[in-house]
Amino acid sequence: MNNFDELAAWLTKSVKDGCEGPMVKTLVHESSYEVNKRSLNWVKLKKDYLDDLGDSMDLVVLGADMGTGKRTGWYSSFLLGCFNQET
Repeated sequence: MNNFDELAAWLTKSVKDGCEGPMVKTLVHESSYEVNKRSLNWVKLKKDYLDDLGDSMDLVVLGADMGTGKRTGWYSSFLLGCFNQET
């Protein structure tokens, strides 16, 4: 892909096809994908990063679980709820 418009169109199609987002690899230097590690060598492009593609919902936190391991002492997962007028 050579420009932002091509990338945005491709991302829009991937979202409509039910994909979470493509992985984008840097071309600046030698980079390999490392499982379970965050780096700027490989980045997932998500729909939330582009205007008009993100989802918006009004939610209420109903509960939370305390984290374990490196997340000890923090809430790490949340139970969220939304209002449904029909039910």
